[in-house]
Amino acid sequence: MFDWTQLNTAATTTPTSAKSWQCAIPLLDHVLIEVKGPDAEKFLQGQCTCDFKSIANGKFSLGAHCNVKGRMVSSFTAAKLGPEHFGLRTHKSNAEKALATLKKYAVFSKVSLEISSSLAAVAVFNTQANEVPFFNATAEVGCSTALEQGACLAHTNSMQELWLARENIQQLLEQLPVAAPHYWTAYNIAQGVAEVTADSTEQLIPQEINLQLLGGVSFNKGCYTGQEIVARMHYKATLKKHMYRAQLAPSTSAPATGTALINEEGKNVGQVVQSVTTDAGAQILALTLDTAAHSKNVHCEANPQQKLQWLALPYAIPLTEN
Repeated sequence: MFDWTQLNTAATTTPTSAKSWQCAIPLLDHVLIEVKGPDAEKFLQGQCTCDFKSIANGKFSLGAHCNVKGRMVSSFTAAKLGPEHFGLRTHKSNAEKALATLKKYAVFSKVSLEISSSLAAVAVFNTQANEVPFFNATAEVGCSTALEQGACLAHTNSMQELWLARENIQQLLEQLPVAAPHYWTAYNIAQGVAEVTADSTEQLIPQEINLQLLGGVSFNKGCYTGQEIVARMHYKATLKKHMYRAQLAPSTSAPATGTALINEEGKNVGQVVQSVTTDAGAQILALTLDTAAHSKNVHCEANPQQKLQWLALPYAIPLTEN
């Protein structure tokens, strides 16, 4: 059987730009939770922040599963795998907790949940359908296409995420250079997309990773676990902090999730949500007070020399939300 984990050390490609990458990135830091059964759509619709009716009709979506206090137990990318069958790609470090928490609410539903032993995820950049198997050149951006075993998620015209049977992955990777999984983290940070890991589970509400700005929260679909808190923050509160993108100087290591951000007055103004070390310096997504974002004097706790250089996000941050 194909050894999926060996790809972490077998990766040979070093991507330099999302516009010029031509490679496959095995998403070794992630697993797929499969949700099957007559009640699969109804169950997920009543548990998660995103709209599973839309997902059942061919869209894919970011989403989260919250506790009753509105804090995210897990986050995921969701897509339909077949009739009464959905997949949730979630971070491996938090997968067991994500699964156990979902199962806790599933006892009265006709649904089964398990971490997939047969499917895995690969991101494919800047290639053509005639160059590699499973790539769907006619896929509509934002939609997923069910495969015989798996699904094809079209993120952009040049990047697709493939959920494949593990025995098919080797066939795909023989056609493309392979890049290490941390480049996927860097890509998502550049897109302003963070995720819940074991280090951040039950710490943040969806709005604190901008999930509502990325289509990962539906405010029209009705109740789900934690919905009252999430909706209250949307309709009755003014958000004073959002997630922003930044980097540290080259040769600096990525700060740990939860590292405090300090302003020039010594006050805590935020925290690191996601980070990764790259040749250009540590890339960061940070939950930060709007009044402190873009300040030249915000640094990581315990290292005043590590001042953040703020970078643009590919979407707008509203100054107020009501």
